[in-house]
Amino acid sequence: MGRAISVIALATSLAFSADADQRNPDDEKETRREEKEWKEIKGIQFPPVPKARNLIRLDLASLGARYEYFIDASSILLGTDEVIRYTVVLQSDTGVRNVYFEGIRCETMEARTYGYATRQSGFKPLASSTWKNLRAVGPFAYRLLLADNFMCGSDGWPIDGKTARAKLARPASRRRSSGSKDDDIL
Repeated sequence: MGRAISVIALATSLAFSADADQRNPDDEKETRREEKEWKEIKGIQFPPVPKARNLIRLDLASLGARYEYFIDASSILLGTDEVIRYTVVLQSDTGVRNVYFEGIRCETMEARTYGYATRQSGFKPLASSTWKNLRAVGPFAYRLLLADNFMCGSDGWPIDGKTARAKLARPASRRRSSGSKDDDIL
């Protein structure tokens, strides 16, 4: 009986050893993610108020959106905390614009609004801001579209700002064409 247990233990040990030699790099990345406690960077720096020439239109017609949505390509940045941050412009059919600076955590599929822009003083931080789950409906459905198609990889990791800008810029028909190149949007 003792000899049978030793044989089983040896076989099990060899199986685990063989598995260790065939590690998947994605598993190691996931392990590193689980071991590290996430902390958001402090002192978020707001970008300049966007210029019309930097806006890329999001096509949300299939969602029945009541607004037009634009992302400021020059504001997209992946932080050291793995949050991809960007400026979004929501424009109503009457031309009223709301400008927000936001971030998406791909790992948890959450978004946060850090602040809003005014004509008089640029960006102002929100008094209270928390992470919220991405939703497929409502006025903030664009966040899920951004995460799924432009800012998060299929592995749940954020992509870098340069790649996100390139993905948003295709096709070029989404790029805003009204106004002069240097028009302020507020």
